[in-house]
Amino acid sequence: MSTATGRSEYEDALRDFVNKRYPDSALLVIPINLEYPEAKGVLYISDQRIPAISTSGVVDIYQERMSIRPNDSELLPDWAKFIRGIVDSPAVSPTAARDNLIKDEIYYRLRTALGKLITQALITLSKDNRRKFLTICKWHHYHLKGMASHSEDFFTAVIEHLPFETNQGDLTFEQIIRKQPAKTGSRIPIYYFSYGYDSNQFYELCNAKNLIAINTGAAFDETLVRKYVEQHTDTLTLSQLDVLDSPDLYQHLDADEAQKFFPLESALRRALERVGIQQIHPTTRRFLPMNMSTVILNTQRVEARDKMEELLSQPFMLDGLGDMADEMREELRRAPLDLYLNADNELVQKMARLENLDDPQYQSLLIGLYNGAILYSQHRMTPENAKVFYMQMQKQISQILQLETALAECHAEKRTFQLRLLEQQADADEHDRSWVQIFVMMSYKEAFDPFEEALRDILERPPYYFQLVLARNKTLDFNLRANLRQHIRHSDGFIADISKHSANIFMELGWVYFEPDFEQRPIMLFRNEQGEDLPVDLEGHVVHHYREEDLKSCLTRHFEAHEEFKALLAQRQERFFSKKLLEGSIFSLEAAKQIASAWNTVEEVLRSSAEEFSQRMHEYGLMKYANTYQIICDRLRDI
Repeated sequence: MSTATGRSEYEDALRDFVNKRYPDSALLVIPINLEYPEAKGVLYISDQRIPAISTSGVVDIYQERMSIRPNDSELLPDWAKFIRGIVDSPAVSPTAARDNLIKDEIYYRLRTALGKLITQALITLSKDNRRKFLTICKWHHYHLKGMASHSEDFFTAVIEHLPFETNQGDLTFEQIIRKQPAKTGSRIPIYYFSYGYDSNQFYELCNAKNLIAINTGAAFDETLVRKYVEQHTDTLTLSQLDVLDSPDLYQHLDADEAQKFFPLESALRRALERVGIQQIHPTTRRFLPMNMSTVILNTQRVEARDKMEELLSQPFMLDGLGDMADEMREELRRAPLDLYLNADNELVQKMARLENLDDPQYQSLLIGLYNGAILYSQHRMTPENAKVFYMQMQKQISQILQLETALAECHAEKRTFQLRLLEQQADADEHDRSWVQIFVMMSYKEAFDPFEEALRDILERPPYYFQLVLARNKTLDFNLRANLRQHIRHSDGFIADISKHSANIFMELGWVYFEPDFEQRPIMLFRNEQGEDLPVDLEGHVVHHYREEDLKSCLTRHFEAHEEFKALLAQRQERFFSKKLLEGSIFSLEAAKQIASAWNTVEEVLRSSAEEFSQRMHEYGLMKYANTYQIICDRLRDI
């Protein structure tokens, strides 16, 4: 073997030797260099799982490099089942056949020395390379903790260094004791729970209370926890969360508050009985976290009942005890369980306020409270519970589908009602409208905003006082086609900018052209001189061209020369009140828009009194403009 001087180089050489000699690889190599009894060699912890706890640690025994006993399973301590290696010792005495060792004092001294060497290597690793130590503990959990539970010597040597899974990660007893909150003068509580699948439930409970709980669901963990606490009863006390009804975790309610939850508890009990679950006793407590609605606990020791049930299911039970075993098994399954409802949980509070909780519509919700606790305590997911969970989910899915159908019908009825209301409103507006409305068909792209602004500057100001409407400005129907139809039907004239080939614009324009009802209404077509060529023959209709550099003046000339549009002035009864009429006054653009939205015509404003004006402003949520009546009237008269 290598005689490299550095410890690290020496261990690397030993690791290479082990990896070449044996089919597995070494997680940890332990050099052997004993002076008394004299021995050299190497032990290692394998990266292969050891199949059973009944196996033994195995070493190849040499004397002066001569093989004495390969695969020896007796030299290493009984607890060292996860150790493999080679031992070369001139101090031991082989039998006459040189195929075994004489178990004399030297033999047992060597055995003890090897045990100390292993434990010291593990302890050193736990301090120097905690991550690697934890890896070994996870990989060989069964044997490390199994031997610690069976061997007092090994327990004493390693228990302070072994990790245990908790809600705050893997911790040693020293770390748990140091972090665990405890009342002054009281023993420190060591909380644990027996089933790993319950970690969701108990981790949340303990995190909310800043407590540390050990998950003893893995093999031998509970034995070691109990054994450790029993050896430190003067400073520690053991608390099993599976059965613990502690006021520190679950606060009792006063009589008046508890009474508010009695109907919910009774309804939940009846709902569970209807699906064949008889042993659940719902009770309301107050616990953290508040988002946890339910917790399920045993009122008797968990392991006693479960171990008995496991025993009763074994094939070696005598045939004559079959009926008795069935009765005992059924009796065990009927053992009571407490289902705690959280008084601070929003869901529980809302359900407690419901009336007629026995109504079928609430049954799946009640069962859902129980199922939530089962999911958080998964080891209780028996075939019976799985069936209840399945049936509840099926029923809830069915109810959701029924609700979706009813909701769709409500939406359809609402839409029909809204359409009818819009039609009635549009008809009323058309009947009562005393001003001229022009429908504008144009692209909504930002590049065309100047065209719209120029139109409004001309037609919504004197002398026209027309209202310009785009389909996007006002919804008269939820259907796009119907909305467009309503806009066109209620307009007195039409303007279209056909500078850009837009299917929407030409569809709207075609509707106006081919609808006989609109033949007598004036149409003006506009096109930017830099725009796209006309894609269709418009049958000689005049297209008015404009330039961007003098857009407003171009449009003004076209309107002044268009007799049909000028004729609309004659049929105008009143002037539309546009925000444009207030621009340039003391009002901002936003203020002008808000005030104008509350009125239809200039005449309507002028006919009103100061009191009526103020009331209208309040109705529209424009209280800050309630006292501007005189200013606005003066502005409108001066135009």
